[in-house]
Amino acid sequence: MEEEKYISLKDMRYFKNCPDILTIKELCAFLNISRKFAYDFIINNNIQYKMIGKKYFISKKSVLNYLEGII
Repeated sequence: MEEEKYISLKDMRYFKNCPDILTIKELCAFLNISRKFAYDFIINNNIQYKMIGKKYFISKKSVLNYLEGII
C-alpha cells in the first residue's frame, strides 16, 4: 500500500494568490465566510490579528497556521 503524501497548505497554488495582509473583507472572500463570522472568528482569538485604528488586519501566515491546525 502506497503511503499518502502530505501536501502543506503553503504549497497550494490557491494560497499564493492571497495577499500577505488581509482585511476583514478579503478574509471573508478568501475563506468564503460571512462578515459576522469573520468578526466572531477574530474576536474569539481563533486567529492572530493586529488592529490599527478601527481596522483589523490579519496576516496570511496566521490564516495558514490556523487552517493547518484544524486539518
